[in-house]
Amino acid sequence: MKPKKIISGIIIIGMTFGSTSASFAGRRHYQCNNDWQTEHIDKRQNRQANRIYKGIRKGKITRHEFKILMREQARIERAERRALRDGRITRREKEKIEWMQNKASDNIYEAKHNRRSVRDYDYYQSRNNSFWD
Repeated sequence: MKPKKIISGIIIIGMTFGSTSASFAGRRHYQCNNDWQTEHIDKRQNRQANRIYKGIRKGKITRHEFKILMREQARIERAERRALRDGRITRREKEKIEWMQNKASDNIYEAKHNRRSVRDYDYYQSRNNSFWD
């Protein structure tokens, strides 16, 4: 066989197995009876993270506020993982996670509207976002 065919075959096989393993890896914690609840929680987490990053881009969230908000998002993720340990989310666990997300949403709003802004925002943006590290 020609080397081109061998290399292209290896690439195709790698892409096939790589995509299937990635799709199975992402489904690990969705294999419970209440997929819609975990999907709802994850979608809301993504929306809240996008709100945080939008506040950063506009210079309305300071570095300190960013760290606090991201720690809060991490706590919510841990609570979700803890709730899914037994394979399902109970009503009480769901209510607790929703309460945490509501509180986080309020904190994001507060951080974006508290009249604090990043000093020298343009300077930090031009430095490859090293301000947020």
